[in-house]
Amino acid sequence: MTTLNETSFAAPALTAFDGKLFLAWTGTDKRLNLLSSSDGGITFGNKVTLNETSFAAPALAAFNGKLFLAWTGLDTRLNVISSNNGTTFQNKVTLNEFSADGPALAAFDGRLFLGWTGTDTHLNVLSSTDGLSFGQKVTLNETSFVGPALSAFAFDDRLFLAWTGTDTRLNLLSSDNGVNFGRKITLNERSFAAPALASVSDELALGWTGTDERLNVLRTRLFAVSKVTLNETSFVGPSLAALGDDLFIAWTGTDTHLNVSAVI
Repeated sequence: MTTLNETSFAAPALTAFDGKLFLAWTGTDKRLNLLSSSDGGITFGNKVTLNETSFAAPALAAFNGKLFLAWTGLDTRLNVISSNNGTTFQNKVTLNEFSADGPALAAFDGRLFLGWTGTDTHLNVLSSTDGLSFGQKVTLNETSFVGPALSAFAFDDRLFLAWTGTDTRLNLLSSDNGVNFGRKITLNERSFAAPALASVSDELALGWTGTDERLNVLRTRLFAVSKVTLNETSFVGPSLAALGDDLFIAWTGTDTHLNVSAVI
C-alpha cells in the first residue's frame, strides 16, 4: 500500500497506460492533477497540475495510444482531454452534457465511451471513434444520485456499466455494442458512493465503498465469485485498474489522503 502526500475530497481515477499506472484526482483547490508510477504503484512521480477545475471525481482511460481524462467542470458541463505521453494534454472537448457528479471512461470495440449521471439522475452513455467527436447518445431508464462506472470485459467481449441505484443497491448492465444495454444484475450490496469497474485477465472486478465506509472488491471468474472487504475506509468510492495480470485499487482515505494498493 502506498499513501501519497496528496489530498482530495473526491474519489481518484486510476488506469494503465504505456506500461504505467496513472492516478488522477481533483485537489482540495479543485484543480485536476495526475501522477504516474512505473514500478507497479509503489512510487508515484511526474506530477502534472492542469488549469482545469472540478468539484467531482475525474475519469481516466487509455484509447488509441492516448491517455484520456474526463471531468465535470465547475459549470457542471462534461469535458474530455487527451495526452500522447501522460504529461502534456491537448484537444479539449467540452460537451453540451451536464452532471452533478464525476463521469466514467472506457475503451471498447474501437470506441471511447463516456458515461455519466445526468442532472435528472438518469444514466447516459456517449461514444467516440477519435476522442474528439462524441455521439450515439444512450439514455437509460436507470437512475442514480452519483456517477457510474464503465469497463470493457475482453473475456466476455462486452461493455459493462455499474451504478449505485437511488435505493443504494449496486447494479450492473452490459452491452455487446455500447448502445443496447441489458442483462441487468442487482446485487445485495449497498453504497452511498459511485462504484468502480475493471477487467483483469478473465475476471471482471467491481469495487465500492460500503455503507460502513469500508472498501470492497467483488471479482467474477466464469461462475466463481469472490468478495474481499479491505481494512481501509473512505467517504467516497474507489477506483480500479488492471496492469498486466495485477489488479490495483485507489481511494481517498477518510483523512483525505490518496492511497493505491494491489488487490490480492
